[in-house]
Amino acid sequence: MTTLHSPNVTPIPIAEINHRWSHLQKVFQKKGIDGALIVQRVDLLYFSGTAQDGALYVPCDGEPVLFIKRYFPRARKESPLNQIVPIDSFRDIPGCLMDHYSALPRTLGLEFDVMPVAEFQLFQKGFPSQKFVNASTSILD
Repeated sequence: MTTLHSPNVTPIPIAEINHRWSHLQKVFQKKGIDGALIVQRVDLLYFSGTAQDGALYVPCDGEPVLFIKRYFPRARKESPLNQIVPIDSFRDIPGCLMDHYSALPRTLGLEFDVMPVAEFQLFQKGFPSQKFVNASTSILD
């Protein structure tokens, strides 16, 4: 069985990762989404190069930030992204976004098609003033 740890697995090149999130940003701009949090592991792998436990914030403009809850050194090794931040909980994300962008998105996209209700409620508490929209179709675009 081949896993991401296997020596014959090639990391996703930075140019490909950049192309993927740049395309996603264009979709967000057309749909009026200020940014989105990607938490599903398959989508995390596709847009960040790692499937570690965490979340990827993709703003409609600017570099994304990858938040990692576990195995930070592995995420650092697997992902070509410049901004990788260790967190203890998803509750840390709003403060980290303020630190990185000096503002929170007004409209925040989430993966409604796969996000558990408890996780959505956690984000509602952390982002009480934000409008939430379904970013699933944008991510699949």
